[in-house]
Amino acid sequence: MWAAIFSNGMAFSIHWALRSPYWFASPPDRGCLRGRRWACFAVQETPPRVELIDFEALRAVASVDLVIEGRSEIARAGSDPKGSRGEGVVLLPGGHLLVAKEKKPAALIEFGPPDSRSRGLVRGGTLADGQRWPIKKGRHRFVALATWLPNKTLANTCADFSDLEIGPDGCLYLLSDKSFTIARLNNLQAGGGTATLLDAWRFGDLDGKPEGLAFTAQGRAIVGLDTRKARRNLVLLQPAVAQLRGRGQMGQRRKQSNR
Repeated sequence: MWAAIFSNGMAFSIHWALRSPYWFASPPDRGCLRGRRWACFAVQETPPRVELIDFEALRAVASVDLVIEGRSEIARAGSDPKGSRGEGVVLLPGGHLLVAKEKKPAALIEFGPPDSRSRGLVRGGTLADGQRWPIKKGRHRFVALATWLPNKTLANTCADFSDLEIGPDGCLYLLSDKSFTIARLNNLQAGGGTATLLDAWRFGDLDGKPEGLAFTAQGRAIVGLDTRKARRNLVLLQPAVAQLRGRGQMGQRRKQSNR
């Protein structure tokens, strides 16, 4: 599930589990969160970081600074105060993060601790339901380990990268608000390279800016809209795209939430 909070002109993308809680590392002698806890992870664009919010404690318990080292185009774009940064995130095994950079240029970036190596992402390679994602309380610094830039087909299909989500079929899905499109992506090979398209569905005007993506257990997409009022901003689409194999247009019938 997804929501957006705007405070002092800054946008935060907030994601939480639809099907299972997250786990945190919990060695008893290290002051970490213990046991099974519901949490969400908030992606902040400026400054670039991810925060883990414990629902029981009602506070941020861990903060991860996202750093892109070097002088590459991605690094320069990331250091530009007016540049675009993280818009969506997926938790990867081994305590890594996959972050969608929105534009200029649009990219997928894997972040992890400075001494770690890129893992990439293949279908079914994300965290299983209830699997532990290790994080300690406090402040952390993650660096970019790998970058995937869209090939021509994906770039033409998705003008920007607005959110990421893993479908119940184990595939990685991308939302583009400028293109009004949900795209199913191919495997991301460890070490970076090119992000390629498998399938895409264009859903048309939803009376708001599509900024968040989630899926039901049956594979139907839920799109979160950036609207002036925080109500009727979740749209349930059909058919169940996470279970489809062929390319096609998404049905226009939809059900809006009353929130």
